[in-house]
Amino acid sequence: MGKTTPETEKGRKMKATNIELASDLYKAGLDEDGYDYEAELYYVVIDLEDGRRFQSNDYFLGCKTGFDEEGEPFFQDIRDEAEAKAEALASTFDREDVDLDDCFEARSPTAGWY
Repeated sequence: MGKTTPETEKGRKMKATNIELASDLYKAGLDEDGYDYEAELYYVVIDLEDGRRFQSNDYFLGCKTGFDEEGEPFFQDIRDEAEAKAEALASTFDREDVDLDDCFEARSPTAGWY
């Protein structure tokens, strides 16, 4: 039996035990001193009954970047907006009948075995 991926499960519905938001840090750019500016991004995580964990392909950046009139970089905190978008995405998933077409497998049940 081959490895099961969202590509081989297209059209197959799965049952989720948990659907939640998650976040990670990402490098949004360099600040005026040349140091990395880290910001937060949000996405949806889906845990299936069989122990596999999937992550949405869509994610939402929590920082708007640009340059001011003097050419200096700026970083605007938009985490509330990004989190709201991720929550809206999470609400589109049906726990009893999860469609994995726009997700990828983030962890398998055997991930911690080695």
